[in-house]
Amino acid sequence: MWLWLSRLVLRLAGLQDHSRLLCRSPGKAFTPRPGKVA
Repeated sequence: MWLWLSRLVLRLAGLQDHSRLLCRSPGKAFTPRPGKVA
C-alpha cells in the first residue's frame, strides 16, 4: 500500500518537474494571460 502510494507521489512529482522544465515558468501553463485566448 505504502509502496504504491509513494510511487504515485513520485510519479506526480516527476510530471510536475517535467512540465516545469518545459515551461521554465511554473504556473504560467495553468494560468493564461488576461486578454489572450488559449
